[in-house]
Amino acid sequence: MARLTAAKRPAETVRAYLESEFLSGGATEPIRLPTIKEFSKHLEISASTVRTVFKELSDEGRLTMVAGRGTFLVPGKSTVKTARHNCLGINMPKTIIEGWGGTIFLGAAAKALKENMTLTALGHVRNLETTSEETLAALDQVDAMIAFPDGGHSHEVDRLCAQKNIPVIHINPSGFQATANFVSNDYFAFCYQLALAWCETGRKHIALLNASSVNDSVSAAQTYAAFSLAVASYSEVHLNLLGNVSAETTQKTGYDLLKKFLTTPEGSRVDAVYGFGDYLAEGAAQALLDAGRSIPSEVSVVGGTGLKPIRLSCGNLVTMKQPMQEIGKVAATMAITRIRQKGMAVPGRYIMPTLSEGTTILTEEREAFQRLLTQEKELI
Repeated sequence: MARLTAAKRPAETVRAYLESEFLSGGATEPIRLPTIKEFSKHLEISASTVRTVFKELSDEGRLTMVAGRGTFLVPGKSTVKTARHNCLGINMPKTIIEGWGGTIFLGAAAKALKENMTLTALGHVRNLETTSEETLAALDQVDAMIAFPDGGHSHEVDRLCAQKNIPVIHINPSGFQATANFVSNDYFAFCYQLALAWCETGRKHIALLNASSVNDSVSAAQTYAAFSLAVASYSEVHLNLLGNVSAETTQKTGYDLLKKFLTTPEGSRVDAVYGFGDYLAEGAAQALLDAGRSIPSEVSVVGGTGLKPIRLSCGNLVTMKQPMQEIGKVAATMAITRIRQKGMAVPGRYIMPTLSEGTTILTEEREAFQRLLTQEKELI
């Protein structure tokens, strides 16, 4: 095999090599290719990169694998759709801000650039009546949309994109029954493992703080369901849901909810608190400290957002550390796949978060969480 050298990224080098070495002669029938290992050694490119290119070519209808015979490159044009504008859209403010949205944007933009595409923030996209003419015009220049939640689990952007035949990938499920076209932090798995870790290490009175109804969003419903399922096997463990009202997810809300709860018989025994948002957990922790409760020796506290470090007098708050940049990368990958597959649905993806660094849980609780997570991975 002749060597091809060029100032290209590794994946581009593999594609260019395939075109020049195997298709330059005008072949019309499928051509048998060397193995991934042989390609990797010859081009001095990692086997994982070659495998990724092979998978992309397979998705494009350019490569087929025949059991017992090998891998074949199919001449001719791709049988799948290509991007017209090489642009993905995302319904977030045009001025990128720090935090959840901004980090997801960075992950999605990085993946788009690797695919020679751009990512543009279009602002809020709702419907024809409320979306600006500028945004509507911009929608005509994107090949797919990445959609942030708009009002809990409601995604009004779907209707508008459907009118324009633009495939959509949601950040978080678009509804309680959604199984496709979304990527999400795995709230259920994280909370289930955390609840089990608390139960196994002796926590018996767990309080959950939510500023609204657990049915207002898929993530909140998953969180409550996970805790409920985990503690069901422990008859001595009691679970209390505080809130379930229309309130803001603020430090004051968390403080007021737990301060009131601490005056009840069940509240006096609370030994673990989970806030559906970090600010709720921050307020709850302060209420515990003001009441003379020690964190974490008496009560463990965890926040469920993980946007930025929160400093308490007892140390940093432990939170759910969401893989936000990875979520953005996967969302862009799925959007590009939907473009190439002519809008066909793709399976939804959940990505497991981790516990952040902090001092509001005991070391043995963190170790139990990690052990349970490792066991879960081994079973998959």
